[in-house]
Amino acid sequence: MRSVAGLLLLTLLTSCDFVYSVRRATPVDATLDAMELDRWARQQPGYRADDAHAWDGEYSMHPFERGPSRAVVELVGCELAVGSVRIGPPEDNEFDAWLRLQSELVSALRERFPFLPPEAGWRVTNSRLEAQLAAADAKQMAADRYQAALQVWTQLAKTYGETTAECDTRALWSRRLAEAAAESGAVPAREAFAQHLSRMEEAMVVVKSLQDAGRRSDADVAVIQYYVAEARILASR
Repeated sequence: MRSVAGLLLLTLLTSCDFVYSVRRATPVDATLDAMELDRWARQQPGYRADDAHAWDGEYSMHPFERGPSRAVVELVGCELAVGSVRIGPPEDNEFDAWLRLQSELVSALRERFPFLPPEAGWRVTNSRLEAQLAAADAKQMAADRYQAALQVWTQLAKTYGETTAECDTRALWSRRLAEAAAESGAVPAREAFAQHLSRMEEAMVVVKSLQDAGRRSDADVAVIQYYVAEARILASR
């Protein structure tokens, strides 16, 4: 039961955006004696026996701490792994220390179990790099969304429609432009929604002038008044 809980916790941690980890893994078979791995771990410097979990038929976990560096050697079914994990991004020197300790552990493992592959043959999962790539992708998508919304608004701003539906469309895209500008960082959020409010107030002036000319009804004016009120709420947040 403890091993299952440990696996669930590790799975949860590695799926969280705020968890950073580096993990090296290699497949193993029955050639690797799990009990011998337990004995090997107890002989290594920096072994934290009180926090360890001996082989239970499914899982074992052996934590190490050497100076500022921490790492865990795990045997999970048919996979042997050496990894480090923490909540929040590590400092650069801490990240480098992880890698050094992991390299030392892989080397020590290969001395005791020479059939294990060299370090270069272990699969590496680097959640810091994956998080950076995901952030870069998200930033680019937000920028693309802003540019698309800006192009739509630029076209809409060239003319002013005569119907309430066209007014709805302008209000919708004005708000989308503000949201996209804020999300992409192109414009600070407060300024982006202040610009949206300004666009809606300008639209209200146009609608009222059209009403004075007999080309808009009281209902049309009420619609734009709604959009102005909504924009004020968004701008005040």
